[in-house]
Amino acid sequence: MTIFYNKAKGKGYIFTFLMVIILLLRSTVTSPAEREKAQPHTGQTKEAKILITSDQVEFDPRNEIAVYTGRVTVTQGNTILQADRIEVHFADKGKSITLIKAIGNIKITQEDRIVTAEEGIYYQQDRKMILTGNPITRQGGNCISGDKIVYFWDQGRAMVEGNVKATISMDKQKMEMLRPN
Repeated sequence: MTIFYNKAKGKGYIFTFLMVIILLLRSTVTSPAEREKAQPHTGQTKEAKILITSDQVEFDPRNEIAVYTGRVTVTQGNTILQADRIEVHFADKGKSITLIKAIGNIKITQEDRIVTAEEGIYYQQDRKMILTGNPITRQGGNCISGDKIVYFWDQGRAMVEGNVKATISMDKQKMEMLRPN
C-alpha cells in the first residue's frame, strides 16, 4: 500500500515525527551563542509530500490506532524512516495524535546521518521522542549510543542515558587547534 500525504491538505503528524528525528540527528558542536542563532534546517518544507509504503495498513477506529506493518518506509524529502511496524495512536475520534511508535529494525537516514534502534516513541503532548533498544546515532566517523536517547523537541536538546559510549573523530587540523601552546 502506498499513501501520499500533504500537510497542507490534512494533519501532518508523520511530518512532526520526522522533524523530531531530524532534529535528533543534528550532530553539530556549537557554542551557546551559535545555538541561540541556530534554526532547524531540513532542506524541506512543511508542504513536502510524505510517501508511506508498507505491506499492510490497518485502521482500528474504535481503539483509534493506525498500524503499518511489513517493510514500512516513510520518505519525506531527503529523510527516510524504515521499521518493521509503525503505529499512530489518535484521540478525539482521529482529530489529534497522542503518540507515534516505530517498532523493530528502525533505521533513520538523512544525508550522511544514520540512527538505528529497536523502538522509537514520539509523545505529542510532551513533545519528546524516546529511542530504546540499542539506539545508535552515526555521522561520518562520529557515533553515540546508550540505553536510551531522549530528544526534547521544545528545548532543542537531546539526552543519552545508560551505558553511554561516544566516538568523536577529529581531523588533524582540528586536533592542532586544541593543543595548548
